[in-house]
Amino acid sequence: DPPPPRGPPPSRRRARMGQQPSQPSDADSGRLLPAHVLDKLATSHVVLVAVKYGRRLPEADLLGKSDPFVVLTLRPDAAGGAELLGRPQEARTTTKPNTLEPEWTNELFHFVVTTPLESTRVVLNCRDRDLIGSDDLGHAQLRLEQLHLRIG
Repeated sequence: DPPPPRGPPPSRRRARMGQQPSQPSDADSGRLLPAHVLDKLATSHVVLVAVKYGRRLPEADLLGKSDPFVVLTLRPDAAGGAELLGRPQEARTTTKPNTLEPEWTNELFHFVVTTPLESTRVVLNCRDRDLIGSDDLGHAQLRLEQLHLRIG
């Protein structure tokens, strides 16, 4: 038996000068994502959230400090949703040890929203990292329709 060909499948190989690329076979024509997901992505928005700082956080550790981090979640309102491929979206900042005035630099998070922006909110939960679990330090939530958005 000859060895299998190397390189990408025939449908992805570059055409040599003066030749057309070969047509994809039935095996190459499979999609990575279902059509309904591709339709949602075609009408999606990217929302960027920057976490900058926290002020006057409560003391959560024995030595009078906290080890804060922020969990960002895109959540649907009752009438809509903020899901990509059927999953809620969540992100987390780095932990800032021993401080009640944390500052995060270059912590920018992006979310893909496939539902109307009016029915979506960003929830920010500030937590204190402990050896086991975490304590709640505070939270905020913002409806995307209340924010200054640049669309386009």
